[in-house]
Amino acid sequence: NVHLFNVTDQPIRGRSSTWIAPIQEHEVQILADAVLAGTMKLSIPPGRSTSMGKCTFDRDATIFGILPHMHQTGVAMKVVAHTAAHGDVVFFDGAYRFDNQVSYPIDMVTVQKGDVVDVSCTYENATGATLHWGESSNDEMCNAGIARFPAGGPSICNR
Repeated sequence: NVHLFNVTDQPIRGRSSTWIAPIQEHEVQILADAVLAGTMKLSIPPGRSTSMGKCTFDRDATIFGILPHMHQTGVAMKVVAHTAAHGDVVFFDGAYRFDNQVSYPIDMVTVQKGDVVDVSCTYENATGATLHWGESSNDEMCNAGIARFPAGGPSICNR
């Protein structure tokens, strides 16, 4: 997934690629995917503020990675799972930079159907305007990409 943001009126050119190592179907051991946890209900006033979202898992899964995602005014994110089996597990708690979006591998954690992941996004909005959810980099997002297996289920979870 690549977001491109052209800050000029001139066309931009570039190259992006993905390296794929194909394997035979019989070699596949586990299918994994990702779910976006967070909220689309954003109203970010000028100054510093925090928005909250959550994801209630609809099935058992094993979590193995986190990808924090906000746009230009995002400065920090915290992602905490409240699990029946392990208690509270912090998946991520740290600074965020729009120009350095990183996917973090984590020690595998099993979540059960009904377990909840809270996503807390902190913003420093210097635009002078209230920002809302949107796909433009001039808008904002509050999502934690959660890498999980087995694959399946919804790809967006913001309840």
